[in-house]
Amino acid sequence: MRNANKVASTSKALVKAPAPPFTYLIEDNVPIPGRWRDRDRVSKFQTMHKLKVGQSFFVPVTDKEEARKIARGARVAANAVLRKNNKRFTVRTIEEDNNVIGVRVWRI
Repeated sequence: MRNANKVASTSKALVKAPAPPFTYLIEDNVPIPGRWRDRDRVSKFQTMHKLKVGQSFFVPVTDKEEARKIARGARVAANAVLRKNNKRFTVRTIEEDNNVIGVRVWRI
């Protein structure tokens, strides 16, 4: 109970500074892009649908963390294509011969 009282008395001493006023630039005729989720999904599905058995495509990335995220998204897309069109894929994070890290998707 004593610790709770100390926390309460300490938090009472904190004072938050008021937020600064914000100004926004108003712009005309800026096109609205498609939803990010839909754009990303469409591009992966289009490429995957075009693959024939034994073909693959490579997505270059800047680091291993980004490769992990791209690979996860590709696996989700591959599973969706499998469910709808009975096409199978495998996804691997690899380093190409020219030391470029990326994700390769194969149609199997």
